[in-house]
Amino acid sequence: MTHNYTTVPHCLRLVDVERVVVFSELHQEAVLRVAPGAEVELTAMVPGTLKLSDQMKDDVAEKRHTFEIRNEGAQTLRQLELLAKSRLMALYEDEKGVQRVSGAPLYPLALTYQQKGGTLQCTLTGRTPWLDLPVRGQN
Repeated sequence: MTHNYTTVPHCLRLVDVERVVVFSELHQEAVLRVAPGAEVELTAMVPGTLKLSDQMKDDVAEKRHTFEIRNEGAQTLRQLELLAKSRLMALYEDEKGVQRVSGAPLYPLALTYQQKGGTLQCTLTGRTPWLDLPVRGQN
């Protein structure tokens, strides 16, 4: 059986899993600590374009998160290229104000992007055994 879950979050931050100090899934919550300065906030993200979608199929959550970024030149492209070469986790605040994490060190997300006009269309994909988890102590 397949179930689709979509949320309209904001404030997306990405973390390379190599910079995660502590990660644990405990009672359907994440315990998470990252190295100082490890979170990359995508400040050029076009408001309202971030869409997170999980499809639960055979006890696996298939993730597809899409968003657009304004192309502000070479620095934006360099940042995306570095992120595309990394194994990532995504942190965001959901529509209820709860801090959530998508992906994990053992289940990282991959970033792809393509240029369309003045924006860069980005997609994070991955598979985890759970839906996005609330971060303990962050709500």
